[in-house]
Amino acid sequence: MAAESLPLSAVHQRTVAVQLTILGREEILRGTGIYERDPDLGNVLRIELGGEPGSEILLVESTWKGEVTTGESVGCDFLIRIHQDRTK
Repeated sequence: MAAESLPLSAVHQRTVAVQLTILGREEILRGTGIYERDPDLGNVLRIELGGEPGSEILLVESTWKGEVTTGESVGCDFLIRIHQDRTK
């Protein structure tokens, strides 16, 4: 049985790992989540990555596809799995 997915707002000011597939390889990126309201996009989760200044991932709450679960297994407060859109 899969754990229930949490809302993006749960990640605000917490450590987060983002699991995604890049060029066929699974990658995990780590950072800090900032949940905020964007005047154009609505509620968003901005994940500031620890690399270069300005490196971030932006998830728009109304359109993103994925799940938020506990991140104990990857050394963070939360783990976000981004689901790929395979219809394109």
